[in-house]
Amino acid sequence: MSKNIVLQEQSYKSSEFFNEFISSGLYNLDKEILTFAFTKEDYHLQRLETNIATSQSAYTNLVNALTTQQKSLPYYSSSIDSLLALAEITRDSVTAYQEFSKTIIAQVRIDSIQEVTSMLQSNNNIKSENIGKRLEAHLKAFENTILKETQQEYDKATLENTWIQIFSILLGLPALLWIANYFKKEEIRRKKILKDWSESNRKYLFDPGTKTNEYTVELIETTITNLRKATSFVKNVTQGSGNVEWEGLTQENKNLNEENLVGELLRMQQHMKTVKENDEKRNWTNEGLNHLNTILRRESDLLILSDRILAELIKYIGANQGVLFMVNDSDEHNPYLDLKAAYAFNRKKYLSKQIRQGEGLAGQAWQEAETIYLKEIPQNYVRITSGLGDANPNNILVVPLKHEQIVYGILELASFKLFQPHEIHFVERITENIAVSFAAAKATENTAKLLDESKELSEQMRAQEEEMRQSMEELVATQEELQRNQQETNNLLQGINSTFGMIEYDTNGTIINANENFLQLMDYSLEDIKGKPHQIFMPDDSSAKQDYESFWHKLRLGQIQSGKFKRIAKNQSEVWLHASYVPLKNKSEQIYKVIKLATDITAEHRLQLENIERMEMIEVYEQEMRNTLEEMSAKHEEMVDKERRYLEQITLLETENEKLRNGLTTA
Repeated sequence: MSKNIVLQEQSYKSSEFFNEFISSGLYNLDKEILTFAFTKEDYHLQRLETNIATSQSAYTNLVNALTTQQKSLPYYSSSIDSLLALAEITRDSVTAYQEFSKTIIAQVRIDSIQEVTSMLQSNNNIKSENIGKRLEAHLKAFENTILKETQQEYDKATLENTWIQIFSILLGLPALLWIANYFKKEEIRRKKILKDWSESNRKYLFDPGTKTNEYTVELIETTITNLRKATSFVKNVTQGSGNVEWEGLTQENKNLNEENLVGELLRMQQHMKTVKENDEKRNWTNEGLNHLNTILRRESDLLILSDRILAELIKYIGANQGVLFMVNDSDEHNPYLDLKAAYAFNRKKYLSKQIRQGEGLAGQAWQEAETIYLKEIPQNYVRITSGLGDANPNNILVVPLKHEQIVYGILELASFKLFQPHEIHFVERITENIAVSFAAAKATENTAKLLDESKELSEQMRAQEEEMRQSMEELVATQEELQRNQQETNNLLQGINSTFGMIEYDTNGTIINANENFLQLMDYSLEDIKGKPHQIFMPDDSSAKQDYESFWHKLRLGQIQSGKFKRIAKNQSEVWLHASYVPLKNKSEQIYKVIKLATDITAEHRLQLENIERMEMIEVYEQEMRNTLEEMSAKHEEMVDKERRYLEQITLLETENEKLRNGLTTA
């Protein structure tokens, strides 16, 4: 009898190892893969590797358990050999499925959804729910055989016990008492085994929360029934029946079954249900994006595009009203929101004013560049009207049309129903695509405007070039006249320069000598000026200046001083001289006197004053021409720079559009 119990325990261990092998190697693997696909957290990959290692360990334990049973049951050797062979085939299938799952993970890492779908469709023969069914069926059949044989052995032992009791009575009361004591101990041991078995059923299979009869047949039937329920439950869940319930599970005993097989099956059911719901939401999002992106690609007119995309979006998410604004920044210092489309909305509410940043919900969403979702809205903020009457919507969703942190517009939706998180996420994704379309349209509009400005500026430049040509002709004529006047001045200078005067000074500026030309020029005699200081020829306001001291200091240093000088003759008349003061050195290389060579340029000075006035007029005119040319050049450079920046922006937007299309096509 003890041997039968050992065989039962070995059979149960084989089933436990098989369940651990399949659960860790397949079901938990699927769970971690799906969780990683949604979260992209490497923590789930670590748990996946742990499950694979656990599965491999469970397989080893399963093989060892079957081998032990084979030694204990030599007459079942061929059946156990078949189970071992089938276990090896199942292990190979599990390993293949695990390798296939790693390939799926690699595709999920790079967000290649189409490749994952294609791989799943092309590998329909690898299904986690199919792997291990044959081995499970054979194990259950073998287990049932063992249990049946055990029951037969138990019945046989009971019968033998009956005969032994009769024999004991025949042998005598002492022997009967000894045998009775022996069977009492066996009964206690049997009850303990049945109690442990019952507790194991409650702990590992299902705990109904009520006391069960501890009879062998009932326990076996209960165990088999629960295992069949588990098999049926798993089958229904894997086939998509997310609402199947475990018979006998109530609110009262639900907390008792959180850590056993039923609890794990319920968690698996909830997980599969969540995965299915997420798949449906993802498919819904992708279908909506594909549909709306098709409209964005086909429509080029901005107003038609705005009307169509708003109407289709509202219909798709089941909203009731909506408006679409576009940022008008033609005045960089005073941008505002401009209404582009409205669906089942009163346009007069928005046509009568311009919405600035921070004004209302739309202006606030524009300023913050963040989505606003209100479930409690002001009374009469907006009303939804139909043939049956009108009512206030319960929910307002305001989403900025944002691309690369730049807001191009605002989308406002109103609905009676709540906006679900996946619907809000969908609206935020499609508004980014709408923002790209708005940006491209704005860039096209700005380019056209820039081309018009360029054309207008080119016409202005041609007109200014004509004015400049006429001005240049006038300037050439003026220069020719100036050259004629200069020639006259030169002729006059030649006559004046035919004579020049000379005067000598010591290093202190005292007059030493002067020639006749200089004396006549200044209306002095040599006696009048000899020994006198140089200041006698200077104007009254000049000799005290610092420049005068610097002038003589430079002469003492040997520096020649030349230039045009104003001097005063004896008769107090002004005489303008073109003179050079030349320091002379002695043999010791020391300055000992200064010679001045002077030419009377008083008449030339007067002519130069007249020419200076004319030149100043010409310079003023030339400066005006230069200012005009510089202004034209600056405008031209500004136009070229604007055109270059707009072309770069268009190229960047086209590149972003192409990337977005490629990303949507891949999705």
